[in-house]
Amino acid sequence: KQLVPKETLNKLEKLLPEDQFIRIHRSYIIALSKVEYVEGNMVHIGDKNIPVGKSFREEFLKRIQGT
Repeated sequence: KQLVPKETLNKLEKLLPEDQFIRIHRSYIIALSKVEYVEGNMVHIGDKNIPVGKSFREEFLKRIQGT
């Protein structure tokens, strides 16, 4: 489900549990538990393909690999 928050993503990111959510793009925060697979610079969640931004990629890959 897509939500349109009235707060900025920076503020919203600080409110979400860090162990359950991660910012992967300047426009996207995702729930780690919903990630089905990662292919290249795309995260697949259901029928959605979400890009991983260059500045977020390294931290995202560390988190999903458990390091």
